[in-house]
This record gives sequence, C-alpha cells and structure tokens, in this order.
Amino acid sequence: MMQLQCPCCDAIFNIEEGFTSIEGKQLAALFAELEPHLGKAVLSYLRLFNPAKRGLKLSKAIKVVEE
Repeated sequence: MMQLQCPCCDAIFNIEEGFTSIEGKQLAALFAELEPHLGKAVLSYLRLFNPAKRGLKLSKAIKVVEE
C-alpha cells in the first residue's frame, strides 16, 4: 500500500482510504479534471467553507467544486 502524509497535520494514511467512499471518488475525479494551478486555487477556496470545529463534509466539498 502507498502511504501519504497529510501536509497539514502530518498524519500518515493509506492512499486507498481517500477513495473508499463514493463521495471520495467523486471529489478525486473532479480534481483530476482540473489543471494543477486551478486545483490548488480550488483547494484554497474550499478552506473558506471548512467549519472551525469539524472537517468539511465531502458532500459539501463536491457541491462547492462542481459550482
């Protein structure tokens, strides 16, 4: 298994974990369609929707990216 390190919190996780849910796969597919510089800008934009006390739900992230 390929392991990744989160650039924000340094947590180690298997890459497959990010794609286990249907929503995770949908979000990954949306980002795969973007040019790298646009993907980086979209990630920064998504941070505006991230609740302070909990993580951003994948369903909300998908809606924002699709818009």
